[in-house]
Amino acid sequence: METDPSIVLAPLGLTLLGALSAMVFPKFPKVPYGFAYDCGLGLVALALSALLGEVTLRTQLPPVTAFAELTFRLDGLAAYFLLILGVLAVATSLFGLGYVDRQHYGGPVTGAAYCGFVAAMGGVVLADGVFSFLLFWELMALTSFVLVVHDHDVPAPWR
Repeated sequence: METDPSIVLAPLGLTLLGALSAMVFPKFPKVPYGFAYDCGLGLVALALSALLGEVTLRTQLPPVTAFAELTFRLDGLAAYFLLILGVLAVATSLFGLGYVDRQHYGGPVTGAAYCGFVAAMGGVVLADGVFSFLLFWELMALTSFVLVVHDHDVPAPWR
């Protein structure tokens, strides 16, 4: 069933707003984790509605180029993985709220990369085409790299 893209992609949009807020408002380091928490709750709700309703949702954004389409699909398998992702996003966002209370939290880059990582993982799960999958896979790889090596003062990640 073809559906409005905002239903499927709204939780991912929340995390992108969180990433933007981390860079625009660096004085408020907890805000991105709040957005990611809300995204996790949205993913759980979306996954449960798809699992309990046994509905397949498919959406397509306007074409990027003549050969590349951004298509997304939420079926039973994707809903199962979105449920896992949503629960983990809620848990790690709660941990992240406590993490930023410490003296050294990594700055706004940590919050932006975390939100981007959650959005990219959701995009990988929802991807329905090769272009969508590869785009979100690469975004996930780049944001995970930033999360691992952002703290350049500590030599452990560089070994």
